[in-house]
Amino acid sequence: MAISDDCPHYQCWLECERQYQTAVAGMGVIQVTEERVRGYLTSGAIHRILDDRAFEFEGYYLCWIAGRKMSPAMRAFIDWMRNI
Repeated sequence: MAISDDCPHYQCWLECERQYQTAVAGMGVIQVTEERVRGYLTSGAIHRILDDRAFEFEGYYLCWIAGRKMSPAMRAFIDWMRNI
């Protein structure tokens, strides 16, 4: 399956990559999880700043209307999220 330029996932990837390259070029600051830029950090291409304001990722929070029946799709999504 080929990914075209108008694919939303491709566009998101392009936007993220542009942000990383902007930081590598010294023209901006990005806020991302360390995993996403570990290679850049290891190579010294970018550096962490504001470490005193950094926080550990504690996980995702899912919210829905109380009393509303959970759909099978929502149940599958929750189960999937628990395993990532």
